[in-house]
Amino acid sequence: MPRAYSDELAWRVILRWREYGHSVTQISDPEHGLDVSRAFVYDVIKRYEMTGDVKTHQGHGADPLASCALTRYEDHQIVALIIKSPRVTLKEHRAQFLLDTGVLVSYSVFCRAVARLGYSRKVIRGLAYQCE
Repeated sequence: MPRAYSDELAWRVILRWREYGHSVTQISDPEHGLDVSRAFVYDVIKRYEMTGDVKTHQGHGADPLASCALTRYEDHQIVALIIKSPRVTLKEHRAQFLLDTGVLVSYSVFCRAVARLGYSRKVIRGLAYQCE
């Protein structure tokens, strides 16, 4: 199985493309270039333009915040609701969240957001006991 190109080679592609003004064909040329595929050069340039880096992040999984249904502001609203009234059930918190923000989310999405923010039933129960 072929090995992946190194990050050093990817940085050399960016150096030739940005600093020397070489075209994709010149960079991928087997005689005077780096002898890499054109697809690799296009991928490295695209990755560099999108992230400012050439790392592929293979094996690291997806960013958990990229697939979140709620924004950071809405997450903050959830935390504020839980801290303000920890004795209230999550269904009641969800109803209050809808009234406060106008964002309608399913009960399961709301519960996953609460868990992602670090509030388990045990933590919420502890907050409720502290309020007494």
